[in-house]
Amino acid sequence: MGEVSEKGMCGGPSVAVLMATHNGAAYIPDQIRSLLAQSYDNLSLYVRDDGSSDQTVAVLWKTLERSNRRVPFELIEGEHVGLPHGYFYLLQHVSPSHDYYAFADQDDIWAPTKIEHALELLRPLEDGRPLLYFCRQRFVAHDLTPLGYSPLVSNPGLANALVQNPAKGCTQVFNRAALEILREKLPEGVLWHDWWVYLTVAALGTVMFDPRVEIDYRVHKNNTVGEALSGLKKAGRRVERLVRHGGYAARSHAQIFLSIHGRRLDPSRKAFIERFVGPHRTFKERLRYACTTSVSRLDRWENAVLRFLIALDRY
Repeated sequence: MGEVSEKGMCGGPSVAVLMATHNGAAYIPDQIRSLLAQSYDNLSLYVRDDGSSDQTVAVLWKTLERSNRRVPFELIEGEHVGLPHGYFYLLQHVSPSHDYYAFADQDDIWAPTKIEHALELLRPLEDGRPLLYFCRQRFVAHDLTPLGYSPLVSNPGLANALVQNPAKGCTQVFNRAALEILREKLPEGVLWHDWWVYLTVAALGTVMFDPRVEIDYRVHKNNTVGEALSGLKKAGRRVERLVRHGGYAARSHAQIFLSIHGRRLDPSRKAFIERFVGPHRTFKERLRYACTTSVSRLDRWENAVLRFLIALDRY
């Protein structure tokens, strides 16, 4: 790690920011400056560069060196492995001595209060359980033109985490108890690191959503994932994906989760997940499950399509 400034040595829980970078030289200065402008002081930064072929690493160092604020910083340069492996690598290699952990994308911009507000909500709930915070996002174009907002989330938890991930990684902050469980055995075969974190904490701890907008999520052609659509077009795209792909990823994630953490679950939650992934052989059984399960997506139309697909054995 690099040197710690006087500001970085201030009291309060330690927060480690975990960032995976890949060919992000054009945008990473904005993100780094927003991290260094946080109103909360006790931050460390861990970056794993995923085999960038541009000047990402050089620009990263230059941005840090030109800042008046210094934070503990560790850079890991590796071969290109893509998502979710870059972030799983960071989970494995970050120091377990920090109190909280936050994912960061290379091309977003954080509000100055993001970490401060996350800790305001997380710290009163500390009792040894895994905790996860996530916040609302404002979508912006490459030039920061506003494009809209992510939806409000009224009831985050296991029933939603089985079939959807509104807790995007760039908005997540989680505690040491969550890290310890996550790194005990990282999964093989899951598609998204942030969905895995959301599912794990929803099943074994507590998830909270902050309706305050604490991040500008930059949408452009180089995003690995993410889009900002609106109205009927947005709903239509999501429904199309549901119909086309069914619940393969969702059920696969849940099955992998049971194999790794099933022993940790209380009997009712374990039975809830087992019923979701288990076979519903006849149409009558599938229809009954579709009509009675509390598994749900956020949007009511998507939720209706979800239940229709379950009844048709497409989810």
